[in-house]
Amino acid sequence: MYKEEEYPSILDILLNYSLDLFDTIVIVGGYKFDELESYINSLYNDKIVLVKNSNYMFGSNESLLCGIRALDKKYDEVLFIEGDLIIDKNSFQAVVDSKKNVITYNTEQIDAKTSVIFYINTKNKIVY
Repeated sequence: MYKEEEYPSILDILLNYSLDLFDTIVIVGGYKFDELESYINSLYNDKIVLVKNSNYMFGSNESLLCGIRALDKKYDEVLFIEGDLIIDKNSFQAVVDSKKNVITYNTEQIDAKTSVIFYINTKNKIVY
């Protein structure tokens, strides 16, 4: 997890969007899990369930399965958010408010070199 001085990390931004919206937030981590665990435990409340994915190298589907298995009860809906891609708050809220199944997409190609580097320009648009 990368954080620049006083600016929030992508995780902080996504949690800021989420904390008041959901009953339970499951964060699945793998690489450098101990650092993630320390960070979450130092800043956030008990609404967050932290799960270790030892097979994180197999990709996002493995993390989704780990997260679903960690839930203490059955839920009718699950929102799966990639932890290394930022989304603006209005788009996030539109997904949450949708009454249908939603798959999001981005019109920009995002690869390993650009996925975790972004800024918000003067028009409040996310630029990778």
